[in-house]
Amino acid sequence: MRSALTAAVTATVLLLAPAGAMAAPSPAPPTVRCNPQIDVCQAQVIGEPGGPAGGRPGSGSGSSTGCMARDGATYQRVPCSAPAGTWSNALQCYVRRLEPQPAPGDPVWQGRTEGAVYLCTTALAPSTRRVWLATPPVGVSPEQLALQALASVQLPKPVVRRSPSQANDDNGTPYTWVNLWTWWWTTPATWRPLEATARAGVQWATVTVRPRSMILDPGDGSAEVTCPGPGRAWTEADADSAPDAGACAHKYTRITRSGPLTATLAVSWSVTWTGSGGTGGVLPQMQTQTSTSFVVQQIQVVMR
Repeated sequence: MRSALTAAVTATVLLLAPAGAMAAPSPAPPTVRCNPQIDVCQAQVIGEPGGPAGGRPGSGSGSSTGCMARDGATYQRVPCSAPAGTWSNALQCYVRRLEPQPAPGDPVWQGRTEGAVYLCTTALAPSTRRVWLATPPVGVSPEQLALQALASVQLPKPVVRRSPSQANDDNGTPYTWVNLWTWWWTTPATWRPLEATARAGVQWATVTVRPRSMILDPGDGSAEVTCPGPGRAWTEADADSAPDAGACAHKYTRITRSGPLTATLAVSWSVTWTGSGGTGGVLPQMQTQTSTSFVVQQIQVVMR
């Protein structure tokens, strides 16, 4: 008997400046551009050896890097919050409002009467200075934190289960039977809500990802079958009746004559988030899927 099909969860890791395969020359540091209006840096890896024109394919695309501290010609990732305050990419320091505020005649005001004075503490070689700002510095928004939290969620691919069992095979090729309901389902571990939270200072966001539906592409040219749940295992009491009570199934009406067909089982996920300050919203749906190949044969002896 063949073991059931399984699907591995792949964790995607974003590398800001991946090391090249060659020891020398070393990869160029990331070019970082900061927008003081939104207080977010964009990093771009350029000049990495090993690819066309000195760049590896795909390494030149911009990607949000969160909180970055300048270190000479390079940048290092730093925590977005610390006891010293919330990191500002534009100011390159942790910012915290100074309390109590300096007296009106203090030189830091430079004769101004509006705005406020903040403590600005660097990260890599800690030092603190006072800065005057007309408005509070803009930090990481809850929505940006929601996207950061979502990036940490590893969605499982559906584990394919079906009846007739995928363990049935003919000379090493799995099969199901023609004109018989083929039932499909996935495991409970791949059908459950997932949650993650990201924080930066007083800002926070929690993202929740929930399975919405299971979609079967039978692989025989028929329309997709959408099931509201994860399906369920076939039982002897079901016989060859039409699927009900949470079942997900498809009836193949033609035998395969030119090799195996490929069916795909997918799970659609809804994504919502809530954050500090009463914020929240809906993010684009996500989908995970697993494919399996088999042939459709004439029924000889029905063994599920």
